[in-house]
Amino acid sequence: MGKKSQRNVTLGGPGKGGCGPVGKAGMADGGDGSGGRVGSGTGRKGRGERKGERKGGGAQGKKGATGETATGETGAIVPAGYNPRAISGEGLAGLRASVRIFGDLSGFVVNATTGNIVCGHQRRTALGDVDLAAVKYRKPFEVELGRPGERVRGAEQEGTVEMPGPDGEPGPRFRVRRVAWPLAFEKAANLAANNPAIQGTFTADAAALIAEVQATMPELVDEVRLDDLLAELRPTLDLDAVEPEIPEMFQVVVELASETAQRELYERLNGEGFECKVRTM
Repeated sequence: MGKKSQRNVTLGGPGKGGCGPVGKAGMADGGDGSGGRVGSGTGRKGRGERKGERKGGGAQGKKGATGETATGETGAIVPAGYNPRAISGEGLAGLRASVRIFGDLSGFVVNATTGNIVCGHQRRTALGDVDLAAVKYRKPFEVELGRPGERVRGAEQEGTVEMPGPDGEPGPRFRVRRVAWPLAFEKAANLAANNPAIQGTFTADAAALIAEVQATMPELVDEVRLDDLLAELRPTLDLDAVEPEIPEMFQVVVELASETAQRELYERLNGEGFECKVRTM
């Protein structure tokens, strides 16, 4: 006689019940690619959005026809109070110099002069070696960067590359910045982008934040290796003085006789606003 299958629906949760080279390219628009879905970024704006921008004239402008301000539904954007990162005065001075000299080095930066990826080597590998040479770019614009007396002037373009989602659905998009830099300037930018001395450091608050994520999304902690981060921070931070704030969570496990009953109960409770997880034991 086989082992009896037990089907559960768990209710829980806070609240209610619970780098390689890229092909060389000039500064004209690129062609269609085959190494990942690519796009040109923001599409054509709707009439209501354009109307709102004309009236507002900026990020703090009046409401447009959609009823939303340019800063979003919550109003002004402020630093997150839980952010467990700090930066020294020297580090901040270095970061300001990097931004002033090289501009934004986040996302992907590719150099049309050399055909090299400047920034984003690991990110490209994580995305499945998307074809950055096939990105469609918007119109070029002139930018002057560098230090006083050592200026670098050239055209830049911006585009986006899209990571394929599950079942062919659209996935997250990543900004791609194409520059035209001499090789020496490119190498300096690569070092600046990866320099930990200007990236800040974690504070002891990181331990409490990891504990909070562990309580609500335990699988995520393992997937993005937050447990390894905590182990790395433990020798350098006074973690014994940290009392993590773990949100309250209440759960009820319901045992059912069949998969059909499990599905029906799950759909009903989900429709009533409960956070449910289906488990077969």
